[in-house]
Amino acid sequence: ERTGPARTAAPSAEVETFAFKDLLPVFSERMIDRLDFPMAYANSGMAFPEWREAARARLLASLGTPPPRGAFDPLVIGEEDRGTHTAYKLAINVNAWERVKAYLLVPKGEGPFPAVLALHDHGAHFTIGKEKVVRPFDEPEARLADAAEWVETYYGGRWFGDALAARGYVVFATDMLYWGD
Repeated sequence: ERTGPARTAAPSAEVETFAFKDLLPVFSERMIDRLDFPMAYANSGMAFPEWREAARARLLASLGTPPPRGAFDPLVIGEEDRGTHTAYKLAINVNAWERVKAYLLVPKGEGPFPAVLALHDHGAHFTIGKEKVVRPFDEPEARLADAAEWVETYYGGRWFGDALAARGYVVFATDMLYWGD
């Protein structure tokens, strides 16, 4: 049964159809005209230190209540010699509720070594994350094959985390939220 207003006439010719102009929805210009960005530095009228503090407070408030902090408590759950470097599989706490797996690649030799945080792509492929940037080990065959196919297809067959470690960089890689483990 219809519950909305009755249609008494044909749709108005003034109603825009769903369309794009310059790769944006046709209504985007009207939306942009309504925005004033009061927290943008240029619009704030504040000195930079004052603005930075206000912007940080606004950002943190928008994130909601964080989970309780917990001890980092790293545990090595696997290790593999890769010639130029050693690959460690770790378990770490990111807060009091969540423990995640990560890879740490450490070059052989005397340090100190520069370090890289190796973040994986999105690619809408959620079964692997850190395995896109560091060659996985001690994983089910399906995950190893999935990672190898991804890296072959999108990275020319090279795990860039391993390539960096072979060149003397410490590399840390873990899954972003909702990826991999």
